[in-house]
Amino acid sequence: GDARGISQKRRSGDVLHQPLGKRKRVSFGGHLSPELFDKSLPPNSPLKKGAIPTRLSLSFGNSPRAVLKKAQGPKHLAVQ
Repeated sequence: GDARGISQKRRSGDVLHQPLGKRKRVSFGGHLSPELFDKSLPPNSPLKKGAIPTRLSLSFGNSPRAVLKKAQGPKHLAVQ
């Protein structure tokens, strides 16, 4: 009687867990916080990005943004 009870419990557990996707979960890295939408701000305001992946934070820190801003400045003046 004990063995039967254990197998039934196991079966019901598997059936419950499979639809939720807990058993077949695939992860592509660490946990990243999503983009944060501030509902108090107007919809057209720029959104705040979440956590930067560790791989990208080393090579793509604040330097590309600074380079882009510097590059946009003279071009913008030249267009005007």
